[in-house]
Amino acid sequence: MTARWVRTAAVAGLPGMPRSARAIRQFGAKKGWVSRRAPGDKRNTIEWLVDSLPSKTRACLTTPARAGAGSHSQWVLVPSGTEYEASSIPDTPRGALADARAEIVRAFEDWWPSSLALVPALKEFSTLYAAGKIPVSDETRVVKPAAAWNSIQRWRARFLRGGTAGLLAGVGGRTSIIDSDRDFATDAAALLIANPHHVTARQIGEVLAARYPDRAQPGIASIRRWVRRWRAENARAVSAVADPDMAPPRG
Repeated sequence: MTARWVRTAAVAGLPGMPRSARAIRQFGAKKGWVSRRAPGDKRNTIEWLVDSLPSKTRACLTTPARAGAGSHSQWVLVPSGTEYEASSIPDTPRGALADARAEIVRAFEDWWPSSLALVPALKEFSTLYAAGKIPVSDETRVVKPAAAWNSIQRWRARFLRGGTAGLLAGVGGRTSIIDSDRDFATDAAALLIANPHHVTARQIGEVLAARYPDRAQPGIASIRRWVRRWRAENARAVSAVADPDMAPPRG
């Protein structure tokens, strides 16, 4: 049987594991967990032999991450008996958002220096990502031009529990009609981008109802929740629209 190895970043905070990379290394040395330098990694990233980890940690680690995981030993958590395939992600705004969040989480895991604890690492990563210094696909950069550190922390927890499918809007939360309809999401976002501080949920609802009278319409409360979430997740981009000097540097 092939030995299975997992990086420190992938097990931080799991049952039986400390939350910081430093604490995991110290605890692992005391407990005799088997470790090695990740092959081909110039940053001296540490990997741990899965079979040497605590049983409750091993119970969480299941199959290698699907849908775009890197070549290193990346593992994710999934509910017992459930596998999330790339094909389960719908070709909708919800699916595009889930894919973007997953790519950002994987980019963070690949970037996370072993010298930084989780929260400081998330904060630094968020700043670098907003400045365009974290390489991701063009699709992800369009969907998520910026990402708050606490949002990435939340996405990471959901990704570890359920892979990319765990990042779909409505998984572990409430599904919005806007998220499930590409036209609704595109038009609502366009209205907010054009006038981010003054467009109201009621105005968005009126526009959607006029353009798509034959479709089920989101309620005003649902639109308000969607607008609040959109503004929170795109705060930096909104600031750049209002003040071009706030835009991330290019190149």
